[in-house]
Amino acid sequence: MFPNRLTKSLVAARPGLAARVRATPALQVYRAAMFVVAVALTMAVIAGCHTAINGGLNPLGSEQGTAKGESELPLSDAARACLVTAQEMDQSGHDSEAIQLYERARQFNPKLSQCGRRLALLYERNGHFAEARKEYEQALKTHPKDAELLNDYGYYQLQRGDLTEAEKTIRQSLDLKPKFKRAWGNLGLALAYQGRYDDAYQAFEKAAGPAEAHSNVGVILVQHGQPDAARKHLQQAITLNGELEQPRRVLAWMDNKK
Repeated sequence: MFPNRLTKSLVAARPGLAARVRATPALQVYRAAMFVVAVALTMAVIAGCHTAINGGLNPLGSEQGTAKGESELPLSDAARACLVTAQEMDQSGHDSEAIQLYERARQFNPKLSQCGRRLALLYERNGHFAEARKEYEQALKTHPKDAELLNDYGYYQLQRGDLTEAEKTIRQSLDLKPKFKRAWGNLGLALAYQGRYDDAYQAFEKAAGPAEAHSNVGVILVQHGQPDAARKHLQQAITLNGELEQPRRVLAWMDNKK
């Protein structure tokens, strides 16, 4: 059983994408962006930006192609249009549309490395684990020294139950970025779920401090059927920080089960 939302909230596994796009409703932005670009180009090529490409990069328009004399969207602009809209879809929770647009943007411009990173996260979030793994591995071939990417891939491995590989990947992230708190939190999870609770505590402490570390270890010990050890950690968490809600709630739940 992997960590519940309370536990994960303390270690903040991954941040959301801070896309710099207009703060308008997602579907309105999507339709408006497509309409504006289409009108500017005499509606020649952009109408299908939210759908998969049939064939290669050319054309963007109808299956018959672009008529002679009509404007064609430069490749860089086509990629940019799809990328900006994909980011808005991404932030607004429209995962299917975001996936289609990131894929399309990358076909226009294969150098858009951010597409693979976001696709990995979106595929993972939607249960397409084989596709997610492929995106992570491809991204790491291009950016093998990216600490955040390694952390994300490690978290993916953690969720898939590959604890040994998750630990290895997350440690690679920390080798590159020793003060990376999210990675320390994820390492704590990987260690705790291997039963290495003391090592997990040390990792959690570097992620969020001693009180939260005791709380996290306590929650996982409850999940592992070790209530006595869990109670000690949860009580220690409250001693160190009486304002923490998680250990109090878990202890109350344990007391109600008696």
